Amino acid sequence: MRRWFVVVSIVLVLAVGAYLGFGYGLYHELVDINGRCSRHLANNPAQFTDLGNFWPAGFDYAPYFMPSYETIAIPSRDPAVTLAGWYIEAAPEAPAVLIVHGFGSCKNSHTELVPAGMLHKAGFSVLIIDLRDAGDSTQLDGYTALGNEEYLDVLGAWDWLVGAKGIPAARVGILGNSVGGAVALVAMGEERGITAVFADSPPSDLTVYLPDEARRNKFPTFMLSIALWWSRQAGGVDLLAHQAKDALPKFAPSQQFAIIHSRADIFVDVAQTERLEAESKRLGLNGRFTYFDNASHMAIPAFYPTEYETILVSFFQQALK
Repeated sequence: MRRWFVVVSIVLVLAVGAYLGFGYGLYHELVDINGRCSRHLANNPAQFTDLGNFWPAGFDYAPYFMPSYETIAIPSRDPAVTLAGWYIEAAPEAPAVLIVHGFGSCKNSHTELVPAGMLHKAGFSVLIIDLRDAGDSTQLDGYTALGNEEYLDVLGAWDWLVGAKGIPAARVGILGNSVGGAVALVAMGEERGITAVFADSPPSDLTVYLPDEARRNKFPTFMLSIALWWSRQAGGVDLLAHQAKDALPKFAPSQQFAIIHSRADIFVDVAQTERLEAESKRLGLNGRFTYFDNASHMAIPAFYPTEYETILVSFFQQALK
């Protein structure tokens, strides 16, 4: 009997250890962004391209180059974080748009620089930032909090445009890509002064997005509970605390937002945006929703350049007038 007890105890210890170990592995896969920006570092506002071969060949980047730009460092609303950014002014009195990158990206990526160039060409000043642990901003642990901390970075950048640059809050908007779009929506829910947000393919419901990511990384979804436990224990972050879907009820009637999404997106299911649209209508919010058929994740500007530019520019021209 004693021998069986020892054997069973060893098996249980090994099973628990394996569960904890695989759970940590999933946690790491879900939030590790260390070094992911490195492939984009040769880009800057004056000259950039797709250095990761994500967009279809043949896209013309040259019309969106911004030769004159300022490299800046600005505070987050989190005093432990300083944000690196590029500021490209159109004119002192011009409205401004803050550009927020997504998971594993940074200000150097073409996915941020192309819409920035489109807006600048249309007469907007643009501020492109690195969120914490990305690019040249403060490096804390190399892990993203999927917006649960980064929304403070977005608010700090918004503060800089309104405070240091003296741009009226009604003339400052935010564009967010993928996770950056979700972060921008969370930030708008926390700051009633934010006038307008344009979000491209945001993962608005992390209880849907995280299981999808687990499956994509070949982990069983039942490991998610221990991965979220690891996030709280090792990272000190509850990944489900701030989600875009929960921000909508906080929006003021005057706050405007636009969300675009491709039905062919295999990374962030378009159903998340469809549910946001239904909730926006239920709440009577000032939201616009546009869907595309064939673009891959974060590639709508490449597949539909004219339509994307028109929707983007017209939204901010109307919202920030």
